[in-house]
Amino acid sequence: MLYIIDGYNLLFRLKAKKQTLKDARDFLIHELGRLIKDFELKAMIVFDSSLDMAHLFPSKSEKPPLEIVFAPYG
Repeated sequence: MLYIIDGYNLLFRLKAKKQTLKDARDFLIHELGRLIKDFELKAMIVFDSSLDMAHLFPSKSEKPPLEIVFAPYG
């Protein structure tokens, strides 16, 4: 089974106020990847972009077993 995670919803629920967005996102990806590996799951975390960041984010990468997607605006 593939678990699909809304990255920013989870991130903003957990984010410490003193972290930058990038640092918080990197930490979340690292920790989530570790947990998924420990439990032998497969997951995709999707970060939707805002209009002003749409040109930066349409990308996809993998850190098995976690697939990371930065969705373009729209």
